[in-house]
Amino acid sequence: LVTELEKKTGYQLERDKKTGVVTIKEGKRKTGKGISDSLAKILKKVTDKTAKVDGKEKEFTVTLNTVKNSESIFIDSFQTKQIDVSDLTAISDVKDDKGMGDGGAFLAGQLGHVLEESFQAETTFKDLEAFGRGSKGLLFKAGHNEGLVAESRVLSDFTGQSEEPRKENNTGTAAAFTYTSVRYTVLFNGANDQTVNIISRRPIPKQ
Repeated sequence: LVTELEKKTGYQLERDKKTGVVTIKEGKRKTGKGISDSLAKILKKVTDKTAKVDGKEKEFTVTLNTVKNSESIFIDSFQTKQIDVSDLTAISDVKDDKGMGDGGAFLAGQLGHVLEESFQAETTFKDLEAFGRGSKGLLFKAGHNEGLVAESRVLSDFTGQSEEPRKENNTGTAAAFTYTSVRYTVLFNGANDQTVNIISRRPIPKQ
């Protein structure tokens, strides 16, 4: 996870082996192809110690625990604060029907979504946690909406187009993520196994 964040943001990161806390090292951030300025901005505020909420600086902590090959998680679980690194590997360079990879665009977008969603849940919408973290709750819906916007901005850094927040269709065994210029399709191992089996992408012709 830390390695992918370094690649996609241009920051050099340091993870404390005892606490798991990730911080940004001092020095100039890399820029250029394959790096998202939007994702870098999100990561910067997530790793800060305080954030302005209702006009006041407040301390906060974003917690994400890594798991591998979880059958119940596709990319992340907001409820349990977990992220599946096996899924991150599976979506790291999604190919089209010509075998051309996306350079980590989908991966970067999903990381942006997870980080922004988690940040908002711990800052702007923290008071909603009193009503629970369920997928139908106010906290998740508020954070998720902010995550969708962040995701589209990060993806735009890679596609060079202004991507609208995704439209998602999930049947349980497959999911389609449709943006302005591209559609990603994921086939899972089964309805009760959200491990990625196949993922592909297809460009959407301009209207």
